[in-house]
Amino acid sequence: MVIFEALGLIYLLFNSLNGIVCAIWLMILGEWGALWKGIVLIFGGSFFLGLVLFPGLIFMLPVVFFEKHKFKIGIYFVSVLSLAYTYIVIAIWCLLCLYYFKSISTKESLIPITLWGYGAAFAPIAFLASKERENEFTAFTTLLMNICLIVSVFAILVFEIRFQSVFLIFVIGFFINIIMSLKHQIYLMSNN
Repeated sequence: MVIFEALGLIYLLFNSLNGIVCAIWLMILGEWGALWKGIVLIFGGSFFLGLVLFPGLIFMLPVVFFEKHKFKIGIYFVSVLSLAYTYIVIAIWCLLCLYYFKSISTKESLIPITLWGYGAAFAPIAFLASKERENEFTAFTTLLMNICLIVSVFAILVFEIRFQSVFLIFVIGFFINIIMSLKHQIYLMSNN
């Protein structure tokens, strides 16, 4: 239990201090372009993601129909499609942010710009998720996406992996998310 508390504290500190530390680091290095681009993505990204995620609400119409007719297989199928759409949109956002910020970094600025890219990718997701606090599927997807991002940043900085491998991290996260969410939904529906 102590290990999980320590990891939780590290996770909290990392997410709390990442933006401030990287912003100061980028100012010291004179990387003003990366700094301003990150700020635009941090504040404008939630609006953009909200627009791109909005069409995913179309999946809710069949869920209501299937729920009314007690057709559980239909509910599961459409719920998986909805979750897949959401996860894919968010994963593409994260991958594009990481790829872009890594591509504009130099050898000297690799660490702060990559970490800044992590912040630019995750801040809009966290903001949107904060609007759905009661939804455990949103909370789980957000946590899993954050873990995928942290693992990706660590792998990029420490192991210098290619983006095909970073993509694989998100694919693994996708399947974990689908399986765990489907399992949770089956559990919730079996208790009703």
